[in-house]
Order: sequence, then structure tokens, then C-alpha cells
Amino acid sequence: MKTFYKNIFNYEPYLSDSDKIAASKSLSKGIANPSAIQDFESYVSDFLQNPVISCNSGTSALHLSLLAIGVKPGEEVICPATTFAASWNVIKYVGACPVFVDIDKLTWCIDTNLIEQKITKKTKAIIAVDLHGNPCDYESLYLICKKHKLTLISDAAGAIGSYHKDKPLGSLADISCMSMNLNKIVTSNGGGIISLGQKHKNKESKIRELLNQSFISSAKEGYDYNDLGFNYRFNAISAAIGKSQFTRLPEILEKKKIINLLYQHKLSKKCKFQKPTKNSLPNNWMNTVIFENKKTRDKVHKHLRDNNLESRLTYKPVNNIKWLKKEVSEKFTNAKYFYDRALSLPSGISLQENEIDFICKQVIIALK
Repeated sequence: MKTFYKNIFNYEPYLSDSDKIAASKSLSKGIANPSAIQDFESYVSDFLQNPVISCNSGTSALHLSLLAIGVKPGEEVICPATTFAASWNVIKYVGACPVFVDIDKLTWCIDTNLIEQKITKKTKAIIAVDLHGNPCDYESLYLICKKHKLTLISDAAGAIGSYHKDKPLGSLADISCMSMNLNKIVTSNGGGIISLGQKHKNKESKIRELLNQSFISSAKEGYDYNDLGFNYRFNAISAAIGKSQFTRLPEILEKKKIINLLYQHKLSKKCKFQKPTKNSLPNNWMNTVIFENKKTRDKVHKHLRDNNLESRLTYKPVNNIKWLKKEVSEKFTNAKYFYDRALSLPSGISLQENEIDFICKQVIIALK
């Protein structure tokens, strides 16, 4: 029997009254006023204690990072076998070759014990993905990168507000890339952040040129360009919303923690949750659980959707991706295990306790 609950989505964005006021104030100052972008970058830079550049998406941030460190066609970049398409797409954007490594079975982040066997003379960088906001093993990653003289790029798209050894993600890697898409902890209706560690602070001006078509402003000669460039600019309204959300980050993180604890309290005996990486504090962005087998997962998935509850399957192992099958023959045991059994439950910031209770009851009914 259907209930009165209708369309609880997997992740619904939430804008507070203060976010809306910030957007309105930005509009009143002029839709192209750069001050909102400068204020946003200054605020996030203070938070991360790193130089920060804003752009129009997390994917753009990753692409610009690879361009900035000079990854060339034919070179290799390592990334996990379980991740969103952007992580490997950007490697192909620059003509390089993605080299995939299996994930850890418990943390679902790249298995650092398997990385070194994939490093060759062509390897230029490692893109480590903080899957669902859970930080990677940064100590091990840094040691590997230092030993082999590689750049460590953090794909922290969903990890705003996560911490590793009391330091915020976005401040740990040589370059960190974060997303403010509609389904992220902090949303600005789309947007990305590039945070530059000590090793690549000198890349800031280059990145700023690239994201603005490599444009040279000249009153005398008009439009001119330094190089091939990209239309990856951020905008003032999104920046105003983003800054407003960042000022509310502690409140958002507390709400996300409560949502996660409610799920764990009701479902921890029925399924398994992601294990936080050692010395880390995840932001609880996405509540993804592991069931006993694929058949059970599929049964729960169907039942939830039949009751207007939008659960989602997680990322396929790269060797199962339609257009990568021909070039990736390796089997990734943990990535396959994760994909077959994992299900992302509704995780939006505006979820109420009675809604979570209803979702959990439907999971338990499906399991029966």
C-alpha cells in the first residue's frame, strides 16, 4: 500500500533563507560584479589555508589541475577503479592514459597497497577520490608520491567538511578539487574549487588564465589570447550562495551526522556502512550501505523505488563501463563486490527523522 510520502529523492539541494538573501544581494550589486567571487575565494582560502580558485564545476577543477601540472598525451595518471566518470574523463581530456587501481573493501577509497605496482616511467600523477566524503589514506599516498616524484591530486568532489588528522580536505594534497554541484554538502547551484598546496602555489595565475579562455585584456589591441583556453568561469550569484553555505558548514555537518546516525541506529544489523579511514572524520555526505548479495540489494532497490524513495546504485567498476571495456581488461575484485551489493539511500540535508524512519522501515520490509 502506498503511503503519503511522495518522491523522497536521493539527494535534494537545500537553500536557506540566508542563502537566498545572499543571492538577492549579489544580484542587486550587478550580475557581473566580481566582488562576490573574490569574497567567496577569500573565505574558502581562509578555511583551507591554501590559495583557492573557483570555477564552474568539479570536473573543470580536475581538468585545469592536470593542465596546470603539464600532463602530456601518452603519460599516465592513476585513479581508483570505482569513481564518478569525471575522474577518468579529465585524464582522457589531456590525452593521457588512466591507470586504474582497485578500492579498499572497507573504506571504498583507492587501495594504497596496490598503487606502486601500477607506477611506470610514464606515470605523472595520482588522482585519489574521497568516495562519498570518506578521506583517503593520505599518509600512504604522500609517501608513494614523494618516493616516485608524482603529483597528488585529491578528487574531493563530495568531501567538503571532511577531515583527516584534524585538517580539512582540500588542504592535504598537492592540488585538491571540490564540487558544489546540486547534490553536494555545499551547493552553489553548480561550481568547483581548486585548492593549491605548497608544491603548486605558483600555478595559480596559469589556472586563472586557462579558465578564462587564456584571455589577455588589452584596451589598445582588443581581444587576444595566450594559449588554448576554456570557458570554466564561476559566476557572482553562485559565489554568493556558496559563501553563504560555507558560513553554515558546521550546522550542515551536524545535520548530516544526525542523518547518518539515525540510519546506522536503525539499519546497522541489516547491512554494512562505509568504514571511516583511520584518523579521519567523514562529512557523511552519502549514506551508502552494503547488503549480503546482489539479489538482496536489487530487491531492496526495487521496493524503495516502488514506494517513491529514490535509492541509487553506485558506480560500476571501470572494466564494466560500456566505452572502457575494450581497453580495461583487468578485473577489480573489491570494486565489483562494492557495485553488486551497494545502495545509496536518500541523503538530502532536509530529511526529517520521520522520513528516515519510514525509509528504514521499507528497507526492513524488503529484507523480509
